[in-house]
Amino acid sequence: MPDSMHSQIESSLEVEYRHTARIRTNMFNTEQENEDLRSELNGQWMQSLIARTAPDDGFNRILTIFDEGDYIHLQTLEGHYLQQGGVYVTEGFAQAVGLQVGDRLQLRVSMDTDVYDFEVRGILASSTPQGTYVHASTWQDAGGNFQPQEMLVGDSDRVDSLRSDPRIEQVILAEEQRQSIEDMLEGLETIFNLIVFFAVLLVVVVLYNLGALSFTERTRDYATLRVLGFHRREIRALAMRENIVTTLLGWLVGIPLGFWFLGQYVGTFSSFRIVYYPDLSMSSFIIASCIVIGCSLATTFLLSRRIRKIDMVEAIKGVE
Repeated sequence: MPDSMHSQIESSLEVEYRHTARIRTNMFNTEQENEDLRSELNGQWMQSLIARTAPDDGFNRILTIFDEGDYIHLQTLEGHYLQQGGVYVTEGFAQAVGLQVGDRLQLRVSMDTDVYDFEVRGILASSTPQGTYVHASTWQDAGGNFQPQEMLVGDSDRVDSLRSDPRIEQVILAEEQRQSIEDMLEGLETIFNLIVFFAVLLVVVVLYNLGALSFTERTRDYATLRVLGFHRREIRALAMRENIVTTLLGWLVGIPLGFWFLGQYVGTFSSFRIVYYPDLSMSSFIIASCIVIGCSLATTFLLSRRIRKIDMVEAIKGVE
């Protein structure tokens, strides 16, 4: 789960959006002042509105209208970037209302009585916000009014000076957003560590009990082999080979099942505003594999030492 949350941060702030800061302009700016700002900062205008959709799932959705620029790099499930003509919807929203590429979607924004109808051009694999995206020219062609007050900028050298600019009302650094989310994850660190502790404890207990049960059921077999002339180390090697093969088979089967379970688990944290996608870092995969394989091999080694204590007469005696 921490891997999935950290992956969502990296995806949002480094892949989907590649800006240094998001600025909110003064609402009393003239059009010329806003145009001057864009020319000076080489930014990308965007406007966020609250909209109801048809079809809908009972929730208000965020409508993001974006202009030309180089700071929004959202991609569809097929790997295409945002373009003009049609509306784009996020995957979580599309699944909630049953939308597919080519369907029609109607938008009604707050403080506007008009209904805007678009064709769904693509579905975005984006975590947040869960809603719709449309190019400014497409929005205006449909009769909408594009009046942005937010701009994405990438000039980190000028960020400090922007705070004192009277044309700018607010400056939100991407790094500040990242730190805020990281602080939230640190608050959940204790819970995640507790879950990991009990997961490892469960691995140890289950593997040892299964190994002990398997050894008990094979005691008569081992005793028979011993009577037939097998050495203890040969029987021990046989037992270890059996358990190693079983462990490797379980490990291979557990990889896809574990990733499927991760997808179901992160889904419980998703909402109509944000959707988490399962992600597993290579380090977590290696650590988990080492814990399971190590516990299994340790259990096999400990139980195989009990072979020398088998009472061959009692073990092969018939059940009375």
